[in-house]
Amino acid sequence: MTTKYFIEPFANAGDKLDIPQAIQPSGSVSYNQGYGPDYELEIGVDPDAKPIERDEMNGLLYEITNVLSFLQQWGYPDFITTAMNGGAPFSYGVGATCRFAFAATPTDFKIYVSIAAANTTSPESDPTKWQQLGSSAGLPVASTSTAGITRYATSPEAAARSATDRAVVASNLALYAQLAGDAFTGPVTGVSFDTPSDISLKDNVRPYEGKREALALMSWTWNENAPGELPGTDDSGVIAQDVERAYPSCVSRDKNGVLHVNYGKLAVHLILSGR
Repeated sequence: MTTKYFIEPFANAGDKLDIPQAIQPSGSVSYNQGYGPDYELEIGVDPDAKPIERDEMNGLLYEITNVLSFLQQWGYPDFITTAMNGGAPFSYGVGATCRFAFAATPTDFKIYVSIAAANTTSPESDPTKWQQLGSSAGLPVASTSTAGITRYATSPEAAARSATDRAVVASNLALYAQLAGDAFTGPVTGVSFDTPSDISLKDNVRPYEGKREALALMSWTWNENAPGELPGTDDSGVIAQDVERAYPSCVSRDKNGVLHVNYGKLAVHLILSGR
C-alpha cells in the first residue's frame, strides 16, 4: 500500500466545525477529552446521548490531514507561537526544527534548528539560540556561513574541547589540537609549515650563547606504547631525553608526560653545532 499524499485536506470544501481544546461542560467532543462517555449512550433512549456529528468529524479529520499535507509539502512545521500554544511560549528542545519568517519579511520563510534546551525564544527574538539551516525554499543549503545541518563549534567551545557533537572548522582546528595535547601520528604533507619568526615579535634579541652539542642519530622499533599506527614500525631520529638535556627549548611534554621533539627548531641548533 502506497503512502497517501494529501493533495488537499479532508473535507476541504465541506461543512466543518472547529473542535475546542478544553473539556466542554456539555460533554461534547474536545481535544482534551476526545469523544466522551455521552457518545456511548443509546440515541433515543438516554437523553444525554450524543451522535457523532458530520461537521465535527469533518473538522477533526480536516485539521489532522491539513497538518500532514503541510509537512508532506514543506518538510518542516511552522514555528509554534504563544497564541498557538494557548497563551504560553512553547519550549523547544535542542535539535527541534521549524519554519519561521521575520516580521520585516513575512513571506520569506527559512528553516531554523533550536540549539538551546528549553528554548522559549524565536529565531527573531534571540538568534543566539537558533541556527538557520536553509533557504527560503525550505531546502538545507551548505555555505561558508551555514553548513547545511552541521552546527559549528565556536572558538571557546573548540578551546574547551566541549563541543563533542559539533564540527570544528579549519580556523579552530589548530586551536583544538593544540589544547588537546594529542599527537598526529600519520604523515602530514605540505609545501611548507611556517613558524612565526618576525623581529617585531621578539624582545631581548642576542646571539645564542647556549651549548652546542651533536646528538646521536638512533634507529628503533616503536613499541606498544606509541600512538596511532606507529607500534611495530621501524624509525630513526633522536631520543627526546637526549635533546632535552642539550636543547630543552626543542622539547615539549604532552598531557600524558610524553616528550615530543620539534625537529624544525632542532635543525637550527644542529646546523650551528656543525660549524
